[in-house]
Amino acid sequence: FNGGKSFVTSVTGDTVDIFKKARENARLTGKLLGYLLSAGTLFKDYSVSLIGFSLGAQVIKSCLNTIHKANHYNPIHNVYFLGGATFIKEPKIETQKRIFTKVVSGRIVSVYTDNDTTLISF
Repeated sequence: FNGGKSFVTSVTGDTVDIFKKARENARLTGKLLGYLLSAGTLFKDYSVSLIGFSLGAQVIKSCLNTIHKANHYNPIHNVYFLGGATFIKEPKIETQKRIFTKVVSGRIVSVYTDNDTTLISF
């Protein structure tokens, strides 16, 4: 708390580089999870739901895209994005929605506020 005064925090190049590296790690993690779930053997008798907070949303996004590329449909029951630090480019929104709905058999919920600028909104 700064006594009610506003302040600006500068973002350095190092901060941006750290975030880019973290995002890339999240993408890789999502791909690995997608390959694991696409195999269909580890969790074949279980319902799997995914919940991602912050960069966990990027993990889920990459996971669902990987599962879709493997033509393994509906292995995920529900997906919840909570303040997801990821985005979908405007031209790809409808395509991404179709991919998500093919891979997810249940609900896809994104929790965010209108003040957030980098979050997934459906």
